[in-house]
Amino acid sequence: MRRICARFPPSSDVSNMRLITFLITFAFGKKEKALKQRFYAVSKHLNVWYCGKGVSCNGEHFIFEDVKVHHDYIGFVFGDRHTVGKQEHPNIMIGCSIEGCYRLMTLSKNGITTLQDYDTSLPKSTLIMIGTSTEASWSIPTNEVVDGTTKTKTLPIKEIVKNGWGGRIEIDWSGDLFESGTGAGFAISKYLHENSALMKTYRGLKEIKDWIPFIF
Repeated sequence: MRRICARFPPSSDVSNMRLITFLITFAFGKKEKALKQRFYAVSKHLNVWYCGKGVSCNGEHFIFEDVKVHHDYIGFVFGDRHTVGKQEHPNIMIGCSIEGCYRLMTLSKNGITTLQDYDTSLPKSTLIMIGTSTEASWSIPTNEVVDGTTKTKTLPIKEIVKNGWGGRIEIDWSGDLFESGTGAGFAISKYLHENSALMKTYRGLKEIKDWIPFIF
């Protein structure tokens, strides 16, 4: 298990690309090729703590297995940099964990930062999340506490480019998984903590076999 810990204020510039480039390079064990969009890569057994963005992914064909992001400002970020190509092939998260982050995830396209609708004549990007676990409580930084409240619920997934993404999500989450009016392209299965770890593992393995039969 590898662990990355980078301490800086979570509300500071979360687009610190030097740090994010390091994280992705370290995670995938490859140099700059790991940031190119048409490159198959696997990140396994990795912990990322106290970063603006736990994982930033700008490509397709990436597989994240047992990647845990803890107390980061945003757990996973997809599409926050300009890339070329259609970007319709899936990125897959298997048994990942998003814990204690301000926001679960953001989904964008080609570095777009303002909310907008997606051109439906173009292919959607695809994300598949299997057996995802969460701890939905964000610890407010000491210098940002204004009324004595030190914790707040983690914010749901923000789809910056509306309808630009689709896929399947399996996650232990209660309440709305996406911000209002977004996430329509996803088939969502939510299960809560009363399900056993064995059941989660079984469900995850079944989903993997359904989606990627050639590895079994």
